Amino acid sequence: MLATALLLVCTSVLAASNEKVIYVSDIDDTIVQSNVANKLALIKTALFRKPKNAFDGMAVLYENLLKENPNASIVYVSGTPELMRKGVTSLLARNRFPKGRMILRRWFPFLSDITWGWIGDTILSSKKFKLRALRKLMRENPDAKFVFLGDDVEYDADVYRQMDREFPGMVKQIYIRRVIGRLPLENENEADKLKQFSTEWNIGYSEYEADRLSGDRLLEIGNELLKRARTQPQLVYPRFLRSFIGFQDTPLHRKADLSFLAVFKALAYDLGQVISTVAHCQLTLLGVNVDETPKSPPKAD
Repeated sequence: MLATALLLVCTSVLAASNEKVIYVSDIDDTIVQSNVANKLALIKTALFRKPKNAFDGMAVLYENLLKENPNASIVYVSGTPELMRKGVTSLLARNRFPKGRMILRRWFPFLSDITWGWIGDTILSSKKFKLRALRKLMRENPDAKFVFLGDDVEYDADVYRQMDREFPGMVKQIYIRRVIGRLPLENENEADKLKQFSTEWNIGYSEYEADRLSGDRLLEIGNELLKRARTQPQLVYPRFLRSFIGFQDTPLHRKADLSFLAVFKALAYDLGQVISTVAHCQLTLLGVNVDETPKSPPKAD
């Protein structure tokens, strides 16, 4: 029962597993509001503009995941050009993301087809670059379990699926941010391993269920989301959705307009679930018997 699960969040002090876990996070459109689909805009940002803001709440999520397990670490792997390293590092520090290894791509568009020598290792397409970088990372850490975080703008899901096939048993979970729409599953068995998310709460609750995050840290993530909802009421208005997915007037993002309702429904349920969880906790601590079962999440159209 979901009600029982919510109560467990309040009363459990169960420590998450201390196994070696490496959280691999993409940057653009996963934790930073970007526009990777528009290459010209990305180059302009790299050369002339300040980096965009990070998605609220993701830093708190990552911080709690690492605090929970002393054997956990985070690696930022992104096709972001190497020339943006200083800006990206500054952006992550300013938004209080935990420190971790950062693997970026040395990127020169006019040489993108060269695949020989050290040049081939550094200026491959974003997809090939990530495949090569992750293979190397996983071979260097054969005793670790991996949790991948990305988005549905480019190839993150395909890359992470490939890693799961090449390294059986090492990939524990894949999280994909909804940006341009829902991501179709390759088969029914994939539903448990590949999950889409709209806010940090989706990931936090899933990690709690997997015993990689304790109840008190999950509540900290939930309270942060609630605090943001109170101080930024635009969270519940459709206008927020456009900034949430970085809407631009391009053919790609005009198609994304069709997914606004789905994203809004998912976000609304996230807030409802957090509110319900915190309310259950407060009532339980007061000795009130709570037996109301929360409603199921709305289905995305």
